[in-house]
Amino acid sequence: MSQSEDRSTSATSLAEKDDAGSTSCTRVVSSTLPGGGYSTIPLWRTFIMMTGLTMQLVCKTSAVQSMNVAVGFISQSLDFTTQETSWIQSSYALASGCLLMLFIPLSAQFGARSVFLCSCLLFMGGQWRSIGCSAAHLQGLGASGTVPAGFQIVHQVFPRSTARDMAFAVFSVGLALGSVLGTIFGGFPAQYSAIRWRGIYVVLACLSAASSLCVLISAPPSVTKPVAGGIDYLGGGLISVALTSTLFSISQGSNIGWRTPYVIVLLVVGIIFFPVFAAWEIHLENKGCTPMICMSNFKRGRYTLISLLSLLGFGSFIIWTTSRFGLLGAPLAVFALRKLSTQIVFIVGCILLLSSNIIFAVASPKDTYWNRAQFLGPTFATIGAGWVYTSGVLYLISCVPPEQATASGSWYAVLISYASSLGIIVAFAVIDDYPTSEPNVWTNGYWTGAAWAAFAAITAVPAFWDIGTLGRSGETFKARRKAERDNEAKHTTM
Repeated sequence: MSQSEDRSTSATSLAEKDDAGSTSCTRVVSSTLPGGGYSTIPLWRTFIMMTGLTMQLVCKTSAVQSMNVAVGFISQSLDFTTQETSWIQSSYALASGCLLMLFIPLSAQFGARSVFLCSCLLFMGGQWRSIGCSAAHLQGLGASGTVPAGFQIVHQVFPRSTARDMAFAVFSVGLALGSVLGTIFGGFPAQYSAIRWRGIYVVLACLSAASSLCVLISAPPSVTKPVAGGIDYLGGGLISVALTSTLFSISQGSNIGWRTPYVIVLLVVGIIFFPVFAAWEIHLENKGCTPMICMSNFKRGRYTLISLLSLLGFGSFIIWTTSRFGLLGAPLAVFALRKLSTQIVFIVGCILLLSSNIIFAVASPKDTYWNRAQFLGPTFATIGAGWVYTSGVLYLISCVPPEQATASGSWYAVLISYASSLGIIVAFAVIDDYPTSEPNVWTNGYWTGAAWAAFAAITAVPAFWDIGTLGRSGETFKARRKAERDNEAKHTTM
């Protein structure tokens, strides 16, 4: 082990002891870590690095929101139907999620910073192509690599769990910020640029270039290590086929009919490949190889329940307009999770999403900005989504061993991408199959989103009972104490 790795390991160990309440380590940690006792790099580099990471997450979500705003221009220009347009939107979210887990071992073997920068190049390359599913998949492929690489960079730079949780929250602000800026990135170029909606790609490419430059000059070189048993390419292929087949069959089934042969075949293939993927991951884990996700984690606490309910909760986030107040969602959720039960924070997020969908469902197109839908609807939606996302991802990260935190955070990002795609497709299907004569043609779609959020909120009451406060009581507190004892035992034997 090199001297730099020794210093990093020592700093991490001291920082974890400081989180456990050891006041004697505070001065040592502050002098060991250059970032004011919180990060392994100076504060100015930390600020630039977090700015770059957050900017790329802004690009990831802006690519969806900008397309939502420009959907009318795209449909008219290319003569697309509603279902064809929805599939282009969903194909990006799907591509950015289905291959995301594959980038976890790639980040470990080739370095998180290198994978992040290469993913940014892929994302920028997708911006210069014409609109279509091929371009959306290329953009999604680049976006999928930035999430696990970003998680791993944050995990390496912030050894203390308290600072790391806040860094993850700042990183997650990119979700809400991307939704807000995506409205501008989509509307302004589509309306005023010479190349119309294709100007969206120029804006996103420039923003991604700035993000990669910030990370290049500020993030430290990542430690690389061989992946035990090799990279799980087969697992990546299985989950990609399962996710793509399922969503494509649902989208096409509602458009051309469920009795179409290839729709039935794709749906069956997608359903079969999910358990095949799980069996393959269990096989790798039992052999001592490195799976894309450790299936044994689903036995830890409420890991399975919070994954399923987050899938339902985020599936209701189909609102196409956003609010600047959504920027407060993730930071407020972090502070709330330090004081309140994870159950309460998650349920409040679902209730806000439920309220937002109901507001939009009963709203009138003639409503002013300050009258319900134009203000309260997007505000509740973005804050609620931030609370659901933050409570879910921090719980999954906290209830697993530290070396699996990146995989758990990336798994949650896959769920969110899948939920977003599924929610949009189902909402479009309901709108097309059950048209309404009301002025608001999206009414039934919003009621569908409200049903998803209501079910998640009600089910979370018994499912998350006595789950405890994040890192202070309950399951996450026990997991953190066990990680600290294992770390102390490891360094005692060295």
